[in-house]
Amino acid sequence: MIHFKPGEKIIREGERGEGFYILRQGILEVEKGGLSVAQLAEPGTIFGEMSDILNEPRTCTVIAKTDSYVIHVPKGIDGIVTAYPSIAKKIIVTLARRLEDTTKSLLVFREEEN
Repeated sequence: MIHFKPGEKIIREGERGEGFYILRQGILEVEKGGLSVAQLAEPGTIFGEMSDILNEPRTCTVIAKTDSYVIHVPKGIDGIVTAYPSIAKKIIVTLARRLEDTTKSLLVFREEEN
């Protein structure tokens, strides 16, 4: 478990990262290009997995908004799927929910345009 104080960066956009994180306690701010795009506050929330899955740099910055505790899982996605199938399933569900939320947002945006 890693403790982050308010204002500390957990992930930096554009950097290479290894593994992913699980929020245990606290509130985190997600920024993309310097703009706030989301807050993470629910214990058990997984973040930072996209970089690992796609083997690309981090797509956003995650900053502790309050005293926060996270677990860093340094294994790559292949190791997680093999060793911890329940975590792999949670990652899949997380990604599916994000895709669903993005799709809903796009539909709302298109309706507002018309």
